[in-house]
Amino acid sequence: MLSTLIQKEIRALLLSPKFSLTLVACSVLILLSIYTGINEYKASMRLYETASQIESTNFQEARNLMSAQAMVHRQPNPIQIFSTGIHFDVGRLANIARWYDPNFTRSIYSETPVFALFRMLDLSFIFQVILTLFAVLFTYDAISGEKESGTLKLTFTNSVSRAQYLIAKMIGSSIGLLAPLLIPILIGLIMIQLFGIHLTTEDWLSILLFLGSGFVLILVFMIIGLSISAWTSKSSTSFLVLLAIWISTVMIIPRAGVIAADSMVNIPSDSELASQKSTFAAEKNSTFSKELSAIYAKRNEPTQGMSREEARAYRDEKEWEWMEEDDKLRKEKDAEISEYNTKLMSEISNKRNEKARLAFTLARISPVASFQLIAMKLSQTDLDLKTRYLESATRYKTEFTGYLEQKQKETGDPGGIRIEMNADGFKFDMSRSTGIDFSDRPRFQHPEVSLKAIIPQLLGDFSLLGITGLLFFGLSFIGFLRYDMR
Repeated sequence: MLSTLIQKEIRALLLSPKFSLTLVACSVLILLSIYTGINEYKASMRLYETASQIESTNFQEARNLMSAQAMVHRQPNPIQIFSTGIHFDVGRLANIARWYDPNFTRSIYSETPVFALFRMLDLSFIFQVILTLFAVLFTYDAISGEKESGTLKLTFTNSVSRAQYLIAKMIGSSIGLLAPLLIPILIGLIMIQLFGIHLTTEDWLSILLFLGSGFVLILVFMIIGLSISAWTSKSSTSFLVLLAIWISTVMIIPRAGVIAADSMVNIPSDSELASQKSTFAAEKNSTFSKELSAIYAKRNEPTQGMSREEARAYRDEKEWEWMEEDDKLRKEKDAEISEYNTKLMSEISNKRNEKARLAFTLARISPVASFQLIAMKLSQTDLDLKTRYLESATRYKTEFTGYLEQKQKETGDPGGIRIEMNADGFKFDMSRSTGIDFSDRPRFQHPEVSLKAIIPQLLGDFSLLGITGLLFFGLSFIGFLRYDMR
């Protein structure tokens, strides 16, 4: 009897206008989103490869340490084809220099604001908005609609249990909605291969987990629809209630969670943070300049009474010793600035993590938020994307600065303009244009997160989706047991 009810439900759905509309809409939207994602990924890869080539050319043409500057360009992830997350919001390029902290700038949205206005159409968005709405449309009249048409009473004239009927409704509706998704998704995966995008085994597993979580989200909304339909006697009432639930869970709750967390945890803005760093660095540089002036004056004391030639010979003899002393003082000053910046960033990072945890906790009331967090984690376009790259860039800055200092000792290149003040005035020492080999320079290591490390972070959100589905299925069962067939 159960199989008969399922077949009946599937036939009814296949012959309904809802199925045709879903098939056409899903095919167009899914294929369009994947095609757009492929083009955006390939464009991002071209920018990444161009930036890498420019950096390599700059080092080849650098004639001294002063002109040597490293760049870091974020490497795109192919899973962003399905879920862009904050990939386009975060800057993609950072310059590495000893004088300032790395900062990623030039995001796609900052360079092309029209994209920020309309955002990107990805499969994650389609699951969250379009397909959850279709799930509501498929199930809002699953029970109440049949009661209004008299079909429900007729069905139960046969030996059908309410549990069998409810399970058949859920299975039939699920197949009727999920079946139209499979064909365009499979075509989209084939398109990725035809466009020559290389996917590793981990990438394929991430895609399967992403699609699986999307299907679970749709099932959750179908169960919610079935539950509300089992508690209402009119399909119009069921639709209005489900529409309110859909608007709340898709549009309101995730954003309300972020707004509430923002009001509870105060974090300085990027401009305020930059101002604090700049103020501290300016104070340290001012103190350093005063110390150098006092040191220069003290160094000139022994030359009092010497002839010009004797004074010049004395300074030439002491030049390397003084240079090392100046360099030591400069390193101590830079270390203090770096330590302050590191401490400040650590405090800000802790506050940001606190705000993010609070925002996620509040937003997870909605199953849509849980799915979105899963999708962004799998595509590695989550909120940690910027933090991961900033931390890696900061480590690379330390490594690259140490490399330049070692090159300075090996070549004798002062690495900039050295100004010396003496009785004759100012002496400028320009970097020697000797042409330095930078082929042994350290390379930036892109932060990578393995799927093995990501999966434990997904268990909580998968559990929430499952618990939500089971809770509403229980409610639908309780409601249908009490349902008046008349």
